[in-house]
Amino acid sequence: MEVFSRFGGAYDDPKLLRYINLVGQAVADVSNRPDIEYHFAILNTESPNAFATPGGYVFVSIGLLRMVENEAQLAGVLAHEVAHISQKHALQTLGRSRSLQGLSALTLTVMDKNPGLFDKLIDEVSNVLFTKGLDKNLEFEADRYGREFAYRMGYFLGDGTGAGKGRQVASVILDRWVRGERRHIWISKNEALLEDARRDWAAIGGLPADIQPLSSWKIDQELPFRDGIVFVTYPTLRSQRQDATRLKQLLDWADTDFDGVIAFDESHEMGGVAGGEGARGAKPGVERLLEILPTRPFAALELGFAIAQPGGALGELRLLLVERAA
Repeated sequence: MEVFSRFGGAYDDPKLLRYINLVGQAVADVSNRPDIEYHFAILNTESPNAFATPGGYVFVSIGLLRMVENEAQLAGVLAHEVAHISQKHALQTLGRSRSLQGLSALTLTVMDKNPGLFDKLIDEVSNVLFTKGLDKNLEFEADRYGREFAYRMGYFLGDGTGAGKGRQVASVILDRWVRGERRHIWISKNEALLEDARRDWAAIGGLPADIQPLSSWKIDQELPFRDGIVFVTYPTLRSQRQDATRLKQLLDWADTDFDGVIAFDESHEMGGVAGGEGARGAKPGVERLLEILPTRPFAALELGFAIAQPGGALGELRLLLVERAA
């Protein structure tokens, strides 16, 4: 699109682009218009900016991305632009523009679904959308809807003590529990948080005994229960003894028909997510947990909604999901 030439061209970083599209598609899929095709692109300009166009295109500058500190902030930016599309703000603005009074309502409707038409009218349209900008009331509306879309994906809970992250994880699991899906995995940073998890689960009607720590059984033991919530820490999940690993123990329990939630709580502690060679040999990568997710398009959504604290190594894990889906 000619938009690229007006804003420094496309920024060349395929991994970053896949990541932006994964987060963007996640919030788009829970927006008020999930049925249209969305495209996310990075502009090669240091000027911090983001905007949306008819046809489902969202552009964000590399300058703005450099200012983003975590995935929750990124989701907020992209959700704001998705909201402009879902609420048809650009079309409303173009319809009221004096310089574009010759455009019919039919043309604007087609433009919303055909970005090629938008490209042909770029000279007139870009002045309205990118130079003058949208009405402040439309920006406020995009803020409101954008926050809602991001919240639907589990963002914007904050990462401080008492922000309610554990309660949200418990609620997500309960939503699946009452549908008969009774096997779930709750991963956190240390064993001390087990009691917090049980407290949050009990507070919404679950039994504390539903949550059992993986460390209660020896590394080569089979877990003696079928249904329940297995609580495991990141250090425990990466541990191994000769040929036995905690990851394999967990995968064996989940089996091939696992359909539950995998909650990555306190994900800033998810060090070494990709595994690799250590001083004592190869270490299992946490991404092998993805093997038990059902094979379906955009499996990341099931995982993403269960993530209680965006940030840390989460971006690396999401990239692994992208590679898996490719």
